[in-house]
Amino acid sequence: MAATPSSLRSRNHFGLLLTLALQLLSALSIGACQICLPFPTRSLADDLIEADYVALARENPDQPFILAATRLLKGEGNPPPLSLFLDSQSRRQLASYPNKSVVCVYLSKEPTPEWRRVAIDGPELKPIIAEILQRTPDWEKAPSERPRFFSPYLGSDDPQLATLAHLEIARAPYSEIKALASSIPVEDIRGFLGNFRLTEWHALYILLLAQSDHPEDQERIKEAAASRAKFSFSSHTAAWATAYIEIAEEEALSFFNDNYIENGNRSEEELRAVLAAYSVHGANGHTHLRDLIIDSFRKLASSHPELLPAITLDLKKWQRWDLTETVSQILISEPETFDLEGTLQLRSYLRDANSTKVPSPHISKSPATLAWIIGGLLILPLLIKLVGYNRSAADAPP
Repeated sequence: MAATPSSLRSRNHFGLLLTLALQLLSALSIGACQICLPFPTRSLADDLIEADYVALARENPDQPFILAATRLLKGEGNPPPLSLFLDSQSRRQLASYPNKSVVCVYLSKEPTPEWRRVAIDGPELKPIIAEILQRTPDWEKAPSERPRFFSPYLGSDDPQLATLAHLEIARAPYSEIKALASSIPVEDIRGFLGNFRLTEWHALYILLLAQSDHPEDQERIKEAAASRAKFSFSSHTAAWATAYIEIAEEEALSFFNDNYIENGNRSEEELRAVLAAYSVHGANGHTHLRDLIIDSFRKLASSHPELLPAITLDLKKWQRWDLTETVSQILISEPETFDLEGTLQLRSYLRDANSTKVPSPHISKSPATLAWIIGGLLILPLLIKLVGYNRSAADAPP
């Protein structure tokens, strides 16, 4: 029997929906944000490493307030012409310091490739720029050496260099941040935490403080965690929670379970802060606590199912399928809780759990039944859209 135009349209529509769903499912393996990562997240080193050309520039003697390249630091062949506006403040700075230049980069991968300025070099920053360009191939082979290189420059008197070092270290994996703590005097860490003008940068130093073996530092961490729980503060709660778990492990988990996970009066912002601390330790902190952390995830899923998509992101990374039945039941009983992205993330977790060859000890003992549930959850929205499409086609005038 030949296919009718309407049936061909239905098949095409079904295929398009299926392809879109699979693409979305595969795109949802995004890692959680670093607890201590400030904004902006892009560093000067990123610009230098990714640039096709890096040049030093000063005011063009023939064109006031216009920059012209004086030296090429990176790039082969003839670079595109550089002609950028020079603001009055930078112009005065260059006039006062003849040894300074504006650092400019050209990135061809940008939507609109063009030269842009990224820094003003000086006695401290100039040699660092040269080292960044020189060390790039080594960092590609050993990424952990990159934050280690910048650790001595935390708290530098040069604000550009201090910002660069902070960004590079703050976005490193937690295990690497811990390893770098010994290279920074604990007195400097305490001093930085005492500077409330830089409070948005404190999260990194809170994590570094947790590596101190001084009783007063550990007591400070416990008091900060208790204070945030008592007064429902959300500022740096994730960092203090991570630090508390670092120094007290199961004691800290019990504290957060009692005061947050099992407390029905906590805001979603507070819960996500504690969830972030659990995520960090489960990923590359105290990974031996994963079973206890997953037990907390299960309790949180029951009381706050809207947090399930974030929870399953961690469980997928850890290859743990302990919450498969919980996710299945909540998707069936409370589907309106989740938006499209969240729903697809949960179905992706179920699909991966069903396809794994090593089931978790907490997964249902009836895999055949579970497979039918997962399959139904995956295909149901496609069938609904298909039926809606056919109805629209049937109601359309000939």
